[in-house]
Amino acid sequence: MTETMKDAAGPGRGGRMSRQRKREAVLRLLRGEDLDTVSRSLGVTAATLSTWRDAFVTAGEASLATRPASGSWTWIMCWLCETAKGLYSCR
Repeated sequence: MTETMKDAAGPGRGGRMSRQRKREAVLRLLRGEDLDTVSRSLGVTAATLSTWRDAFVTAGEASLATRPASGSWTWIMCWLCETAKGLYSCR
């Protein structure tokens, strides 16, 4: 096992990573950090990170629909704007 892998801040208890840590990982990718670098630093596969990023972006896209399926997407847009402060202007 390499030093990088031993020092990786892998998933928490039960091999799962919290929603907040996933969000931070995705935001690192959206800010332009290299996929492999983020993957190694967290001890998760690049495929897993890509899945999280795609789900995050898909949820954001769905919230931008002109005719949302339900009012439940409003909170997602607010959350995305709050989470991405500094990345994009949410107006």
